[in-house]
Amino acid sequence: MTDENTLVTMKERKMKLLWQKDEERKQKLEKQKEMKTNDCIEEENINNIIMKFEVLENDILACLKQIDDTNTLKESLPEMFDSCFCKLEEWQKMMSLTSHVLKIYHKKSLQLKYNDMNDRRLKLEQARLPDKKFRYIYVLVQILAFISVL
Repeated sequence: MTDENTLVTMKERKMKLLWQKDEERKQKLEKQKEMKTNDCIEEENINNIIMKFEVLENDILACLKQIDDTNTLKESLPEMFDSCFCKLEEWQKMMSLTSHVLKIYHKKSLQLKYNDMNDRRLKLEQARLPDKKFRYIYVLVQILAFISVL
């Protein structure tokens, strides 16, 4: 009788162990599924962020192209440079807000794009606007011309 009882208890222990292992396996699979969905969500977030940067990049490049256009009036150039500068500042703000989500590759490539666009803006500003010492006079002349129109 005792041999039968020990066999039954051993059988119950083995069943219990098998059941526990099965539960652990199911939990592990559930965690893996959850991790995959989190990765997908994160990847979608990264793609959305990259798309926002692309839209902003297109805006900045269009602004720079418009500044580079020879038909652009010199009176409107300071406003256009200010607009371009504001968009570049927006780029930097987005970079700082999204840096925790972006991967290192994306951060580096976005920073390189920013540097290229900012360098282009600075070169255009040096080429199209008068020297700094004459810029104040240029602005004063524009203000006086505006006041005389009134």
